[in-house]
Amino acid sequence: MSPAYDSKKGFFVKQFSTTRFGEITFESSQVYLFAQGIVGFPHLKNFVLVEDNESSMHWLQSLDDDEIAFVLIEPTQFLEPYPVRLSIDELRILKAADLEDLHTYVILTLPGIAEEITANLKAPIFLNKDHNIGGQVILTQCDHSSRYRIHDGKALDQDLELSGDPMTATTSVSLT
Repeated sequence: MSPAYDSKKGFFVKQFSTTRFGEITFESSQVYLFAQGIVGFPHLKNFVLVEDNESSMHWLQSLDDDEIAFVLIEPTQFLEPYPVRLSIDELRILKAADLEDLHTYVILTLPGIAEEITANLKAPIFLNKDHNIGGQVILTQCDHSSRYRIHDGKALDQDLELSGDPMTATTSVSLT
């Protein structure tokens, strides 16, 4: 990474080489710290949000591993309402007074066929854009699916049993 200070904007502009996008340039305001990483990737802590102005999908690109990027979408783009509740501790870790302080995204899985795109509604990504903090919270107090097919609204994991494995998206993990 080669930071460059933009005196007009008052922050650093950085460049990073990725396997998916090639060289990307981003501002420090686009970088989010995920103190606990993301489920399955606890060692990845620093991400940049690469917004796509031509679609409703965005990319969460790891700055710790140039090969890792997640496709994100706001769940209200295809599911209204999308009820979530966070504990006081989860809000505190995200430096948020309430959900209004956070931007909510879900991770998409993009197979080769558009009709098979699924969203992980069970483990949304929350970004606090005022404090550049991100976190993934596994929602245990709801029936959201970890494999919700966007095309027809079908939950593909309804018959799965909950596992005690902390690396699965159907168990509870804490941001602390």
